[in-house]
Amino acid sequence: MKKFFKFGCLGVIAIIAIVIIALIIDISNDDEQPTEKAKQEEKVQYEIVIDEKFKKTEQRQIRATTGSNDEADFETITKEIMNKYKNQNLDSMHLYIHAPDGKSFGQLKAHSFIAYTQKGAAQTGLEKADTFKIEVEKNSTETTSKNTENIQKKEPSTKVSSDSNKVYINSIRPEIDEITAEYDRIWNDHWQAVWGNMSNATNSSDIASLKDDMNIVYEKYSELSKRISAIDSKSVPSDLQERLETYRVEMSLATNYRGNAATAIIQAIDGVADLNSRMEEATKSVELSDKKMLSAIVAITSIDQELGLLKQ
Repeated sequence: MKKFFKFGCLGVIAIIAIVIIALIIDISNDDEQPTEKAKQEEKVQYEIVIDEKFKKTEQRQIRATTGSNDEADFETITKEIMNKYKNQNLDSMHLYIHAPDGKSFGQLKAHSFIAYTQKGAAQTGLEKADTFKIEVEKNSTETTSKNTENIQKKEPSTKVSSDSNKVYINSIRPEIDEITAEYDRIWNDHWQAVWGNMSNATNSSDIASLKDDMNIVYEKYSELSKRISAIDSKSVPSDLQERLETYRVEMSLATNYRGNAATAIIQAIDGVADLNSRMEEATKSVELSDKKMLSAIVAITSIDQELGLLKQ
């Protein structure tokens, strides 16, 4: 009996020990599982607040907001939105990532240029299709928790603002003048005469002879668009950056619309579509380009006025 009792006690103790070990393992697993789950569910939080598809071109402009200031998160947002619109026959997209401001958007943090096609690459200043680049605003990567550092970094900005103004006055503004002159020169030298001849063309051979000029128009405006995209809006003081960025985006779109007008005529020449519909498409693209250029001029005029560059 004693022997049985002895072994019986040992058996009970062993069972209790096994139960305790199982509980410890289970608790340990419970501690690990939420951590793993949290990692899996951890996502960059953002919200699309403006989503605009251009009516006559395969381009899109999107503004999204996020509380993150991490450049890696900007890349994640860019990739997700790029993939989201991948199968919508777009050529290119401009994605603006902002700080939240109620239901709208606040300070610009980053600007992503996205190309889906080779045409889109030309529109955005990229080298090839299915690529993107991100331009991060200077102050966007400073975390809100580092208030002391932010204050320290704001002080020198007033000291360098005059130098930044010199960058605009001596470098950017002359470049804008050259861009404007080239924008008009392409139009006057290659488009206007061709457009008149298109209107008076009586047969396909008359139209075909105009294709070279239309190709030149498209190629030159594509090159000009790259030149506009190369303007560094972050090289000027922060209070001018948004307006210079507006100029860059609107002027780039203006050149793209003019390039699209040339493409419409080339399509008519190649017999892809009938002449009347392509001329109508070209006319609408020209009208849109004029509107975009006007917006670009308004933005630059505002900067010129603030810096005292306008002649009385």
